[in-house]
Order: sequence, then structure tokens, then C-alpha cells
Amino acid sequence: MTRAGVPLAVTIESSTGGAGDSSIVFRPDGMPSDGWGVHPRPASDLAYQVTLEGVLVDGKTRSFTYPVTVFDPAVAGADTVAPVVNGSATPKVGAQNPYVVNAVPRADGYRVQEARTQKLALALGAEAGLANLVASTSPGYDPIAKDVAATGAASYHLAHPEPKPQTLEIDRTVLADKSTSLTFKARLMWAAKGQSARLEAKREGSGAWQTVWTHPAVGTPDGVKDSGFSTYTVPLGAFDGTGLRLRFVYDHEGGSYYPSTSKVGFYIDDVSLSGSELVPVAERDAPTGAFAFAPPTAGSWVLRVRPRFYGKFFLEYGPARMVEASTTAPTPPTVPTIPTTVPTTAPTTAPTTAPTTAPTTAPTAAPTIAWPIPIAWPQPSPSGGPIVISVPELPSPPPFPSPSGLPIPLPIKK
Repeated sequence: MTRAGVPLAVTIESSTGGAGDSSIVFRPDGMPSDGWGVHPRPASDLAYQVTLEGVLVDGKTRSFTYPVTVFDPAVAGADTVAPVVNGSATPKVGAQNPYVVNAVPRADGYRVQEARTQKLALALGAEAGLANLVASTSPGYDPIAKDVAATGAASYHLAHPEPKPQTLEIDRTVLADKSTSLTFKARLMWAAKGQSARLEAKREGSGAWQTVWTHPAVGTPDGVKDSGFSTYTVPLGAFDGTGLRLRFVYDHEGGSYYPSTSKVGFYIDDVSLSGSELVPVAERDAPTGAFAFAPPTAGSWVLRVRPRFYGKFFLEYGPARMVEASTTAPTPPTVPTIPTTVPTTAPTTAPTTAPTTAPTTAPTAAPTIAWPIPIAWPQPSPSGGPIVISVPELPSPPPFPSPSGLPIPLPIKK
């Protein structure tokens, strides 16, 4: 077996009876042997290669090699394409303002969320019970402890009457920016090495929680006990532009644990969070990724989109698109002005080349011909009858050329 190309020592676990088909169970070097092993969260995809040799198939010995990749589902890969909303930053109230989402590979539809923002200033203390929190805990103890507190008369408490994750989720969706952070006081009382306290965050709509702060029970083999509460401030700027959910977790990662619920486990107090809260207003499907947004009122709005796969599975929402709706239409783009008058000044230079083609129309007047006796043609007739004109008889042929296309008057005798 290799990890990232480096050979690993492997321990073959003993075979025991029970349900299921017979199999070979092996443990890579460094993994716990108590059956509760959890692979450490990798910073990037981690590749293993496993080779089984000497496998008897149909009377013949064969070898098999296969890869195993360990990855963190909360971390986007290099090929991730986020559903980014494109369109006007100043939509008009009541108008069908067009928007479109960049295509996400293999997505077969999209869901659009319209939301407003409001100022968020949470100051959570256990004296108010579980207000603004959602508890997911085992039965047998109260997540509000009145015998341990950082300030006041109570604190939040997570314990392990059974070895299952215990959580307290803040019931708000935060629109994170680069300055967003969470401050709280925490104390880990008696806890075994397999128990750890964490703060986790996830993008709204995602199923993958990401650890942003942890306090494992390290120290003696029996665990650890903090002497008192400590104040922690956890920056959340890495989630800038996303809707964020937050929760406290007390987890069991394997091995022994303290099942008691009195002055044992994870205590939290004086939680504060400030910034902006996302308040969803409407959601609808956009099969092709194109949609229209008609804000009913002026002010700040947030547009977000999540892609859909196989007709029913949605990923988390993409980056928030902040827009400012107004009652006036967006300013149209500037169009260059076209001159409406013709210049009155003639060019200062004449063309230097002669026309390359001859005129295509004949002259409109006949050339002047010098006859021996001047005449005027035609003459009006007082009676309206035929006109008789006496001209000298011309020699034949005429003593001058005929211009192209012009008839030569013939002499008429008396």
C-alpha cells in the first residue's frame, strides 16, 4: 500500500465471526486500532494505492491493484464552476429585469433565491435559554447548564451520554464578508482523547460542514480539563460573499469517552456575532439559468442561485449578487452623436487625378455650327402651317464632320 507514492506499513486485522461475507481487513500505519478510526481531514486530495497479491480465483493466483482517494467534501476542487449571477446592478422596481447564470457542467436546472439583508447583532447568553439556537443533543441532559458559567448564571453545555455528535446551531444565515468573525468563551472540562470541541461553518444549502476552530482533548492519556473559560475570536472572511451557517459541535472520534453529564464536556458562553443577515423572500426554479427579477420595492436585494443535478439534487448556493433596486430605469449607454449639418467649407485642395471613366450621358445642347448664312432654327409659323426655310445647297459630302448622335439639317430647295 502507498500514500502519495510513499510505501506504508499495513497491519492485517484478525478475522472474527459475525454477519457479512468473509473479507480481508487491514489498517494503514498510524490509524487507530479500536474500530473508531477517522481519517484526518486532508488539506488536498490524498491518493492511496492498494495491491492485493496471491488471490486465488478459479484455481489461479491473481493480483489486484486499485486506487483510493481521500478528499474533503467541504473544499472545492480546482475544476469547480460556481453559479455566478450576471445582470444589472440597478434593476428597476416592478420591471422584468433579465439575469442569467453561467452554466455549471452537468447541471440540469437551477433554483433562484431572492433575499433582503438586515443588520445582525447577536449577543447570545444561556440565561435566555436556547433563543436563536437549534440544539441537536442526546436525551438525558439539559444543554443549558446552571452550575458552570463564564459570566451570569448559566452557559451552554454539550456532553456525551452516548458517543454521538452533539450540536448547537445558530439559527441565522449570515451574509459573510471579509471582516465577519464570531467571538465566544469556551471551556472543555473533563474529556477523553477521543472527544473534541469544534466550531463548524457551511455554505447555506450545502451538506458539508467545515471545521473553522477546534479544541481537542489533548494532554494526559485520560484527557484534559481546562482550568477556566477562554475567549476565542474566529475569522470567517474566507466565506466572503456567501450565506453562512454556524454551529458548535462536541464530537466523539473514537476510543474512550466520559459518559457523565455533570461538569464534563464542552461549555460555551457569551457568543457574539455581528454583520448582515440574509432573509429569504422568494425562491423559484430557472430551468435554463435565465430568469427575470422584478423587485417589488426599492433598496438592497441579494440574488443567489444553486444548481440542480439528476432532477432533484441541489448543491449549495453560489456567490451572492448584491443589487440596488430603484424606481427609475437604469441609465442607457452613451451613443456617439452623429452630425446633422453638412460642412460649408469646400476642400482646400483639388483632386490630383482625372476621372477614370467618361460621362455616360450625351450633351443636352447641340454644338454651334457656322453656316454661310446665319439662320435661326426653328422659326415660329404665324399661320400654324408648315415652315419653309431657304438655305444654300450644301455640297456633298458636307465640309464638316457630324457630331456623334446629332442629325445634319438637309438643304431644302424653293
